[in-house]
Amino acid sequence: MQGRKQKDTLMNDFQRMAVKQGAGFEKECGMALTCAGFEIVYVQKHLDDVGITLDAVTNNKKGVPMAWEFKGSLQGHRPGLIRTDTVKKAICNAWLFSKSQYAELFPPLFFMCSHEPERGDARRMLDTALNDRMIAAVINSRNGLFLIKLANATADEVSSLIARHDHAPLEIPVKKATKTEKRRRPVSKAQLGIQFNT
Repeated sequence: MQGRKQKDTLMNDFQRMAVKQGAGFEKECGMALTCAGFEIVYVQKHLDDVGITLDAVTNNKKGVPMAWEFKGSLQGHRPGLIRTDTVKKAICNAWLFSKSQYAELFPPLFFMCSHEPERGDARRMLDTALNDRMIAAVINSRNGLFLIKLANATADEVSSLIARHDHAPLEIPVKKATKTEKRRRPVSKAQLGIQFNT
């Protein structure tokens, strides 16, 4: 009985630590977006139609709306997007987001992470989702230079990034924006407040 209580205590401590680290990483991501020049329209915005919560909804300086999923922590054996189960959950959220009635307002979901896999199954999962344009980009929260470029990117440059699915400079467009991408306008709190039933 004593062993079971000790195990339960350790598990509860681990879960508390994970929640604290997740909250700390969300703050770091918010700070990184704000410092880069993004306007944060919403934090923790629930989409009732598909049952997911976006970690952030932003507009960049050119008025391009973006939705964000944050995955990261400061400690742990396999933090950020290193764990395959974390990657699966993030990709599932990206797929569900693509099925939302609000998806046409945005490019695909952006992932911001503390750690990105370089190889293995988690890397292959991310590459598959990037190649299918289910995910717009995977960005390290400390890649301030890239975030500043993204904050100043036009809709065509964001489309170019998604087409290339890499972290290269955004100066060279690869493809023109589609009609849907050209129709995207900055999202406002009032607009999203009505659409998201807040």
